[in-house]
Amino acid sequence: MVDLKMQRKTETGTQLLARLSTRVDLSGLDPLVFGSSPNSPQSLDCKLIEISGLEGIGKTELALHYIARTCLPCQWKGLALGGLGAKVTVIDTEFKFSVLRLAIVIECLVLRYVSENKLDSTKPQEIKKTSEDISLTNGLDRDSGESDGKLSKVTNISKNELEIPDFDIKNNGSKSVITPHDMENIVHDALERVDVMKVTSSQQLVVSLLSLEQRLSCDPQVALIVIDSISAFYWMDQAFESSMAAIVQTILRCRSEFGVSFLLIKSLLINPKKRKWEMEGGDCSESSRSDSVEFLGRHWASLSMRKIILSESTSSPGRRQFLARCPEWSAGRHLSFVEDCLLLVL
Repeated sequence: MVDLKMQRKTETGTQLLARLSTRVDLSGLDPLVFGSSPNSPQSLDCKLIEISGLEGIGKTELALHYIARTCLPCQWKGLALGGLGAKVTVIDTEFKFSVLRLAIVIECLVLRYVSENKLDSTKPQEIKKTSEDISLTNGLDRDSGESDGKLSKVTNISKNELEIPDFDIKNNGSKSVITPHDMENIVHDALERVDVMKVTSSQQLVVSLLSLEQRLSCDPQVALIVIDSISAFYWMDQAFESSMAAIVQTILRCRSEFGVSFLLIKSLLINPKKRKWEMEGGDCSESSRSDSVEFLGRHWASLSMRKIILSESTSSPGRRQFLARCPEWSAGRHLSFVEDCLLLVL
């Protein structure tokens, strides 16, 4: 750890240019999440976003949507795809990250673009999940990487794992075709921009974050770092409180020196009365919304970041709806995960 700190004191010309270069702006993904707001306090850091909620509420699924939008190419063969073409680093502390799940979300984003822009295409067929049935709450891929805190690529999806329909698309008056081979290339191109680090302790999380500083100084294409979840080691690691000070310092340093955005997933700790109220489907009130407990310590509480809380709203066959709340928003936002993995903001 000391060697890494000493290494940051000197940098090459390439590292200097990378550090000073402007990174991809993520506000286009979702302005209310990644952009500045007139209602935001001046002290709020819009590049630090905390998403919290009960277990299984959809925090990881929401993060996967933002990861997919970030790494998706801006265009393919002249056809705009709505992505940013930026790189993402995922720090997986709970071994939840699923390569197959991310590939499915990327494909669904392409399908949604075809549908929303009313392009001339064949009727999209439902994407079929083979080998494993990946659900919203069970998208685990525990064998996709080693637990050593090292970067690993996630482009190990084969075309046999997903059945992709043909698309006959007219673009700018000229007819072009998105074939299954094209869709496979789009997915692989997006996955090439995603790196995964799997960590098993708070100390390893600190070392992994410190190692990222070297990468950020060399690669200005890295725009988003996702930690899922930041609270994973709270209950099991006795050194968590001391490690949290180093974690917070490193996050702030990466944010200030390199301008990278952090998406931080955290479990929500609430008192029994609040839990009973949510299970009974009660109406939301200001008193009940403030009933969560900040349990990660004073260092984490000192961070000025955008805090978004997810709670389940209603459910229907094939659809799960959630309510996202943030102190800066005038009203809650309804999110809907449907069977074809599309995320709709209502």
